[in-house]
Amino acid sequence: MTWPTRYAPSPYHRLLWSAVFSRLAGSAELVIINFWVLHATGSAVALGAVTAARLLPLVVSAPLGGALADRFNPLRLLSAMCAISAAFTAALAAGIGAGWGLEALCAVLAARGFVTAAEPAMRQIAVARMAAAGGARQAATVRGMADLSTLTTLCLVLGPLLSGALLASVGTGWGIGVLAVLQAAAAALTVARTDSESGAAAGSSSGAAAGRQVRGATRGLAALAGDRQLAAQVILALGPMLTVFPYTSMIPVMAAAVAGSSATAAAAASAAAACGAVATTFVLRRRAGRMRDVGKTAVRAAACASVPLAAGAVALAGESGAWLVFALVVLGAVGQLYRTANRAAVALRAPEGAQGAVLGISAMDRVLIPLGSMALGVVASVWDASAMLGCMAAANLVLLLPALALRRG
Repeated sequence: MTWPTRYAPSPYHRLLWSAVFSRLAGSAELVIINFWVLHATGSAVALGAVTAARLLPLVVSAPLGGALADRFNPLRLLSAMCAISAAFTAALAAGIGAGWGLEALCAVLAARGFVTAAEPAMRQIAVARMAAAGGARQAATVRGMADLSTLTTLCLVLGPLLSGALLASVGTGWGIGVLAVLQAAAAALTVARTDSESGAAAGSSSGAAAGRQVRGATRGLAALAGDRQLAAQVILALGPMLTVFPYTSMIPVMAAAVAGSSATAAAAASAAAACGAVATTFVLRRRAGRMRDVGKTAVRAAACASVPLAAGAVALAGESGAWLVFALVVLGAVGQLYRTANRAAVALRAPEGAQGAVLGISAMDRVLIPLGSMALGVVASVWDASAMLGCMAAANLVLLLPALALRRG
């Protein structure tokens, strides 16, 4: 797309706006699709099938897609992925309007997931390479990852609001059609006019066959095997992604424990966590240059996440809504610090020629959040929300041990 020269946004700001449109569309679509499936089938099993269709392709595709960024400009790949996502989302809208069955819906979701699974990794790679081109690499990378994490968090909050507005105004099919337009806008924003403009060019521009993609992903595994510190940063995600970040989907359960079925209480709790995350971003942007070891910062933040979880468990046991909100503010802040620092640490530590493959492998940790949510939902059902938070705090510390052992080895 073209802009008047005087007002043209930088490639970095276009990348951020693209993330807003893409993540907002994804967050809103999740709610709309789940709403439609639940009302069309009345089956929780059907919701599980839709979730699996979204996530299982990521395990195979994310490392392969990430490896492509080692050979091509990641902004161009990102633009292509967003455009393909827009096309598949439009197909979903048409299919729902035409009365497609659950099997067809899952097939479209799985195909889209396979092609676009590496989209988050592409954004991280683009930020890391822009930072490398601009000097002060660690500080710039931390700031960039903080911006991306904040936008993702805000879109997770705003997406359900957008979905409610679309469902109330235009319905399921047309609502998803609107989200396809947002994905198309994300694709247009990430079109890099030249490699030098983006500062994100990869070292090769030749074609990449499927076999080369597989070898690229293998290089990522070899990089992890040859660098214990890098492997530790990737494995560090086990604790936070499996036992901490599922709190975002468990907020209604926590709010119900102190305020009943109040939608306002759940919204306030979500907003509290988002405020903590945003506040951390502003601090990180100002102090990024003073951070000596971003990897150690990520480890400390991951361990500290157990503190507000434990505090939240105590607050729920005492039915104190105010202390629960405070614990969620702290949890949002610490979680944002971990997410930003660990992404930056992986990007900075990954070797040239395998950075995309390593970040693609690292992006697979997104699968852990819904798995953790399902397990924690069982804990909350069998016991209560306070016990759930206590289990989250303890399990997080236990799952950090493998990463700590690698760092010290």
